[in-house]
Amino acid sequence: MKKSNERKRKLNEKRRKKAAKRGKSVPKEARRENRPSRSESKATIPEGYSTPVMKNFGFDNPLAGLDESERKQIAKELGDKAKQDFDEGLISLVDAIKRHDPEELISTASLYTLFKGVGPGTDFTDEGHYTQALIEVIQSLCLLHPKESFGTTPVLHQYLFEILDLCKQCSKNFGTKRMSAMATCSDEDRAVLMAMEGARMQTQMVRNWGYPQHMKQITRELLDPMEDEIRTELGVGAIEFLDVTEKIDDILTTRIFEFTKQVGEILREKNLKRKVEKFCEIAGSSEEDAQSILEFLNSQKGRVRDKGFFLFSYFHQHVPELLSLSIQQIASLFDREMKESDIAKTMERVSFQFGDLSDENPEHLFMQSKIRTRPFIEVHNDMYFIPILGLLHSFFLELIENLIKPSAQLKDKYHDRRAAYLETSLESLIKKNFAGHPVRTSTMWTDLDDGKTYENDCFVVCGPLAIIFEAKSERVDDSAKRGAPGRLREHYETLVNAPAEQATRFAQLLESESGVRTFQCKNGDDFDIDLTPIRRALCVSVTLDWFPASTLCWKALVNSRLISSANRPSINLSIADLHVVFEVLESPTRRLHYFWRRTEWELNVQYFGDEHDLLVYYLSSGLAVPRDEDGSSPGIMWLYDNSKELHRHYVAASTETADVPPRPRRILTHWWSKLVDRIEEVADQQMWDVACVILDLDYERQREFEKRFNEVIQNVRRKGNDSGDNGLVTYAYHSESLGAVVAFAYKGLVKEDRDTRAGELAHQAHVDSGAERIVVIGLEVTSQRDPYDFIAFVDYSNFDPNL
Repeated sequence: MKKSNERKRKLNEKRRKKAAKRGKSVPKEARRENRPSRSESKATIPEGYSTPVMKNFGFDNPLAGLDESERKQIAKELGDKAKQDFDEGLISLVDAIKRHDPEELISTASLYTLFKGVGPGTDFTDEGHYTQALIEVIQSLCLLHPKESFGTTPVLHQYLFEILDLCKQCSKNFGTKRMSAMATCSDEDRAVLMAMEGARMQTQMVRNWGYPQHMKQITRELLDPMEDEIRTELGVGAIEFLDVTEKIDDILTTRIFEFTKQVGEILREKNLKRKVEKFCEIAGSSEEDAQSILEFLNSQKGRVRDKGFFLFSYFHQHVPELLSLSIQQIASLFDREMKESDIAKTMERVSFQFGDLSDENPEHLFMQSKIRTRPFIEVHNDMYFIPILGLLHSFFLELIENLIKPSAQLKDKYHDRRAAYLETSLESLIKKNFAGHPVRTSTMWTDLDDGKTYENDCFVVCGPLAIIFEAKSERVDDSAKRGAPGRLREHYETLVNAPAEQATRFAQLLESESGVRTFQCKNGDDFDIDLTPIRRALCVSVTLDWFPASTLCWKALVNSRLISSANRPSINLSIADLHVVFEVLESPTRRLHYFWRRTEWELNVQYFGDEHDLLVYYLSSGLAVPRDEDGSSPGIMWLYDNSKELHRHYVAASTETADVPPRPRRILTHWWSKLVDRIEEVADQQMWDVACVILDLDYERQREFEKRFNEVIQNVRRKGNDSGDNGLVTYAYHSESLGAVVAFAYKGLVKEDRDTRAGELAHQAHVDSGAERIVVIGLEVTSQRDPYDFIAFVDYSNFDPNL
């Protein structure tokens, strides 16, 4: 049986505490760096990197000094006040909306908030003050009422932003008002309520389950094998309808940009007289009209800029037609001859008319409006109005699912297709990104304890480490996205807890057994694998759908009792996020190291953040487990909104702009990068351990280590091997496995003497720190070899001093 990881962790912790009490570092030849604190990073971004050097963001509870009754009272007061404000604000919002023509209002709101020009310096992470979610609420509220019930007041600039601000405040109060429920619930119920609120917040605010290029790729690959069947049933294929929606986006976006380019000249003029002249030129008004308009505006108070927007508002009436297409125009976008009746049938099922949502509770429109699957508005004479183009991309898969729902046969085939697609795409990704390493899929095995047969979806072995992947294609139910506690609990069980249990069971088998074992595959094949080298198995659960949660932090989920603490931590991410992880991390060793560090985070850190935030934190710091100055773990780490550089790259890359920011990558010094590159070329099982130890160190520590090693090299050049200063030791602190890096400079030593001294340094590092994985980097000071002359690895967990 292999040595227990828990026992090793406790032994390492005891050694560290013992060394700390002695106040002692590595003796004699080796110098040790100071332990990193949780303070702000002082490092700068090296040239050629877009990755931010991030801080460790500790989050302190502002209510920590209050007792339970005081916290509950504050929650109740905040919730009750938000409920009152929401109820009053919603009445005011609907009243304000109904004063205007709904098409003009929705299209103008979209024009000012959702259309962004693309060019040099465009910040694709800037959503502005008003997000797509708010415009969806306005469109949904408009659909509550028939067209004839609206007023005709022009949508002037000031009226529009009063409505947008009202809507924004209502959306905020919609989430806050539920805080009052926290005041009367038990601790266990509070954990469920927090999960419910996380789901609701994600559903209310988050719009894309991946970057545009990944959403398109996954959607096409998923639906393509069903294209003919869907076309036969609906008259329109899913992929060809996706192509049409992309063309609609291009056409309407071009119209809007041409409009703003022309009419925007009014705003670009500096003085009022020129603004009026430009207005009349565009509107076709006479010189007499220009003089009358100028006199009127001069008689009004206000800034010249605001008067320019007043003139611009005249053209708001034309925006709805810019965002509309006739059924004949839509038919012309298909690549084949289409029956107009087939198109009309499909458009009817993806459209609403004003008044169609009259039976809906207005509150529900803030959470998950039906316009997500029916984004078009049928207005008149077979004209279709699509003011929120983002709906076509954010929820296209849900739109298709809604279209095929009435067909039991298509629905069943789609369910099976989801499972098949996720497994095959996962296998393809793993084989591509761990090329040359054994990847096994659909592995069947029997547990000797319970006699049951289990299946693993996919695993890859990299030297002493294995990564176990479980694929879960179950669709996340709409009610769970709205925070329904029963369905949400079910999804935590099926999409988080169950795959963790499966992976834990298989991981224990891989780690505990030795020798060659034969496994059966689901297709009847079998394969042999030597389990002896496998020391550690990491668990990853991959879903097809985005999971409605503000965070999938394992430690937080265990504390909230939503998952079992009996299972080992599993990394939970979507297939779209897995694409990003593999693209950003350039090599198998970096990918393996990331999953290893992520596993330690799930075990030891309570955090708020998504996979992109964690990935950027890894690129910045190697995901070192943060410690306070006294060595303890911080309470909660707040990582949200730290992945903007990643977003800038991917969103820009999905557009036609040539000005794409570089993709963030792991921050390494030039020498450290060469170390990793050369280690990756070594065809040895221990290469994985060596690379992981090297990658444990963050940029600041690399830079300091490199600087001090250069000093050691110069010292050995001047004073020789017996200077007493020819070695340097550093290590990164982690909870599970502590690895140390030893740099050793020497001059003219024969191999036997060199190896003896290197071994002594490795032993010193092991004794002082408790590190079990020691990498020794040796450099002959008179040599020209770069970045090292030799590299050695000592694994004290399997070290026999008698050999």
